[in-house]
Amino acid sequence: MNAQHTIVMVQFTSDINTRTYIDYDSIQLALDGICQTYEQALKHSNPQSSSATYTARDLFAYLDALCSICALVRKAEKPVYMPRDKQWIKNKLIEHLKSQTK
Repeated sequence: MNAQHTIVMVQFTSDINTRTYIDYDSIQLALDGICQTYEQALKHSNPQSSSATYTARDLFAYLDALCSICALVRKAEKPVYMPRDKQWIKNKLIEHLKSQTK
């Protein structure tokens, strides 16, 4: 994946005060960050567990439960950010997770 600056915007619940954004130096780092956010949510819901094990289906269910998640990805050749929706994020996560199992 190209090293393209990526901004992930999330609203965790219907409360607008849960809106936040995180910027990353690349798409790959953004995908890692999304997985880490889910892992933190798992740890928070199961504090007695020392490790978090999950499937892509579990991760996608978490993303679907969010009020909103999207990304802005900077095009490498132009100083323009392209909006990316939840489905794009899921597709990239599938590629990302597959690349980690190789």
